[in-house]
Amino acid sequence: ALAADGKFVDQQFPPNDNSVYASPNPAADHVQDVQRGCGGRIQWIRASEICKGGKLFDNVHPNDIAQGILGDCWLLAALAGLAEFEGQVFHLFQEKTVSPEGRYTLNFFNPTTRNWDPIVIDDFIPCGADGQPIMAKPQDNEMWVLLAEKAMAKWFGSYVQIQGAYCLVAYLLLT
Repeated sequence: ALAADGKFVDQQFPPNDNSVYASPNPAADHVQDVQRGCGGRIQWIRASEICKGGKLFDNVHPNDIAQGILGDCWLLAALAGLAEFEGQVFHLFQEKTVSPEGRYTLNFFNPTTRNWDPIVIDDFIPCGADGQPIMAKPQDNEMWVLLAEKAMAKWFGSYVQIQGAYCLVAYLLLT
């Protein structure tokens, strides 16, 4: 589907509160903590607006990644590890430059089928009242970290469901 701006909107993982807070176990997923951390109100802003004039990848480096209010350090640490080998980060994305449609496809390894699954997302990112991302925070105006985190949230069912796992889980899905 298309948004008012004519760009892609992922209907399976739309830019709404459900994509952040959906949880089979809200207490274990710390839903209230995340709600408090973002002030209860989320606005969805396209990555291309957050990183104005930015690139999907510029100079891929572990320092591209900063954690936000979400307890997904396991994922961000794995992404930092991958960033030591920029080719691995490039392999995650089918697109190699910013998508004018705001549509990205990431390659995740499915351990059940032992195949690479395409994970399609839009580039709407959950932001706070200040217009800044509330989850991972990109450094150096690069979008790849925001989009990799969003794809992982879609894979697991929501942003809160990617809290509290092990780096090994991320490495399994990303390499």
